[in-house]
Amino acid sequence: MNQIPRITVKAVPFHYVEGQLLVALVSRLHEKPQSWRLPETDVYNVHTSLQYLEQMLRTKCGLTPRNVRYREQLYTFEEPSPDIHPKNTLCLTYLYLSDELVWHKGSDHIGLFPIHALPPLSPLDTRIIHYATERLQAKALYTTLPAFLLPTTFTLDRYQQVFETLTGKTVDRRNFRKKLRTLGAITPATSNSSQQNGGTKYTLVDQQLSILPKSF
Repeated sequence: MNQIPRITVKAVPFHYVEGQLLVALVSRLHEKPQSWRLPETDVYNVHTSLQYLEQMLRTKCGLTPRNVRYREQLYTFEEPSPDIHPKNTLCLTYLYLSDELVWHKGSDHIGLFPIHALPPLSPLDTRIIHYATERLQAKALYTTLPAFLLPTTFTLDRYQQVFETLTGKTVDRRNFRKKLRTLGAITPATSNSSQQNGGTKYTLVDQQLSILPKSF
């Protein structure tokens, strides 16, 4: 007789700092030896998977919606059960982008790791992070996604730095800035802080993720 699969939901929280793309991992308090994993929770029939995930991120990680700039559902991974009586695990995954990590006290340890220097992880978590990173790299070429790893106002130099970090490409500064302006996705910021260190600050025309008329 077939059993209902176990449902879990995982988050892949990304952050950018000083030329590095980082992913947030969690570890249980007092765990010896310490092991790391993506934030996750089981899903029951009371709330949606996203509601359970948001609650877990608040209570275990201290991550609140106000410091999440972009969220996207990735896809569902299925893991076969090693037990004699199979109960496969369906794992729903969500990608999170944050320009500022305001981690409140939670019940788990939080660690930020460069994607090229991750600690030992389960095969599933490794697959999920790899897939999520590929999504970021691809979307940076044809959407405004790099801006969601930055504050709401940013310089073109900062946008270019994030773009190059995500895509692994080095682009000509003048040509990149010119193309970014002509695509119509950004506009000069109007606040008093629109000038900083000699650079004009910009903001997105649409604060939701948008597809560019032309890809880079």
